[in-house]
Amino acid sequence: MESADFSVDIDEDYHGYDGPVHVNVAEDTPILKHKYQVLLLLFQTEELINAFIELGKTEGDYNGADQFVVSRVQALIDNKTRSGTAHSYIRPILNRTNLVVSLESLATKILISDKVATGIEFWKNGTKYSATARKEVILSAGVFNSPQLLMLSGIGPKEELDKYNIDTIVDLPVGKNLIDHVYYKGLFYRQVTQQ
Repeated sequence: MESADFSVDIDEDYHGYDGPVHVNVAEDTPILKHKYQVLLLLFQTEELINAFIELGKTEGDYNGADQFVVSRVQALIDNKTRSGTAHSYIRPILNRTNLVVSLESLATKILISDKVATGIEFWKNGTKYSATARKEVILSAGVFNSPQLLMLSGIGPKEELDKYNIDTIVDLPVGKNLIDHVYYKGLFYRQVTQQ
């Protein structure tokens, strides 16, 4: 999935190098000039990292073995251009006949028959739709919405589902071990000047 290209030390065992999604660290942002204003985007990254090191923190790769470190932000960047799943995976296959991308749609439930996912229920422009799968349903709704969709569909902790009158199909500890990365992106200063 990942194509790591870092200008700083990383924990190489935890990164890929031949995937379509490019990952790098953001550089210190220079002053950007706009027609009517000057935006000062000052990360002052080195000073911030050095301050944490003085406090006893370790500089390292927060996507590596030790996630409690101070580091520059790792971002989906390819040659100073945003790189992400839509750009890396979906755009190259948009013309496939077996792929339909429904923009401005909200998935609300996984359709399940005999404990097998068969499709998805979703809303678009105020209308409810359902889409069924020929082979399999792949759930990829992110760290928060994947567990939410599973639970709305009856897959999750029975005790939690009962609170919302959702019939339990499978009693599983969905969403119980969520651990998120905490990071501080930096300070943004903005100075508006008239020209």
